[in-house]
Amino acid sequence: LQFDSSRIVSASYDKTIKVWHFSKGKSMSDKALLTLHGHTEAINTIQFDASRIVSGSSDGTIKIWDLNNDLYRLEGHEGACLCLQFDVSKVVTGSQDGSVKVWDMQTRQEIATMLGHTGAVNAIQFDSSSIVSGSADSTVRIWDAATRKCVHTLEGHGGAVNSIQFDTTRVVSASSDNSLKIWDKRTGQCLSTLEGHTGPVYCVAFDAIRIVSGSADGTIKVWDWDSGKCIGSLEGHTSWVQVLKMDTSRIVSGSYE
Repeated sequence: LQFDSSRIVSASYDKTIKVWHFSKGKSMSDKALLTLHGHTEAINTIQFDASRIVSGSSDGTIKIWDLNNDLYRLEGHEGACLCLQFDVSKVVTGSQDGSVKVWDMQTRQEIATMLGHTGAVNAIQFDSSSIVSGSADSTVRIWDAATRKCVHTLEGHGGAVNSIQFDTTRVVSASSDNSLKIWDKRTGQCLSTLEGHTGPVYCVAFDAIRIVSGSADGTIKVWDWDSGKCIGSLEGHTSWVQVLKMDTSRIVSGSYE
């Protein structure tokens, strides 16, 4: 799931991608503007920009959907693609096969494979200097984006790492051990652990003020950066909160219900 000022794009186990229109202060339409078909198994991850949607599926492929209706397919993982991020030059993907791959956006060729995780790679994020991955092996790895070598392995979770987000100094990870951890990105040290969910934590996002997490306990929790305390719990979902995104005024969440 991802959103901008006017659209929500969602991906589903029904093998489709849907584009929805919404406006601030108004209810979202229950009819999708566009439905994309092409994957042969569940779609686990998506990202979009003004001209493209990129999706990763349990069929092992990554698809690039051009809004001019062209479709490209990236193949190379030996298991489901579980997470991805792209920019104008590259796509970075994580897979059930335990690998992280980097692809050239223009040539659509694989340019690097990073190995080290011993479980599925559930979460990925990159910037100009780092690639950070979270895995079912309970670790977070920080990779140098230029050399593609692992510079830190963050250990401490007691369950799979399902989601991560980082900025220049911090990494936040969400885990099936019901907790979130805040790490120093430069040293790899754990700074604090956030506890309060009563089920696995599947998604996390943050801004300068707050951390937001979604869990199998059906709640979304809002945490204060400075104190590490939960300052709000949003209830309404009747099943696992699997994905969420936020901006300065909104949280959009997706659930199994």
